[in-house]
Amino acid sequence: MLHDGSLDPLGVLTLADRMPGCVGEKMGPGREPWFAPSADLTVHLFEPARTEWLLAPDRARWAEDGWASAEAMLWDENGVLVPYATQMMIFTYLTA
Repeated sequence: MLHDGSLDPLGVLTLADRMPGCVGEKMGPGREPWFAPSADLTVHLFEPARTEWLLAPDRARWAEDGWASAEAMLWDENGVLVPYATQMMIFTYLTA
């Protein structure tokens, strides 16, 4: 936290980079193990995070054919959108 009580913007950036979980949900169970490094991560910082808790919904829009597209938002306790992030990922399959 910064001296003014807000979360450091670099901390907000780190919290916005968490989208592989929603990609796994989009793909569903029973898939071969995969890793999805970012090809692009864009984060728009709108407002400082000034509350202790943040709501963090994610959504994968696409997860097929070797790539995925997802979005993330962080809302503070007062309903203020802190950042909006989008991410493109390339699948690397972990075959033995």
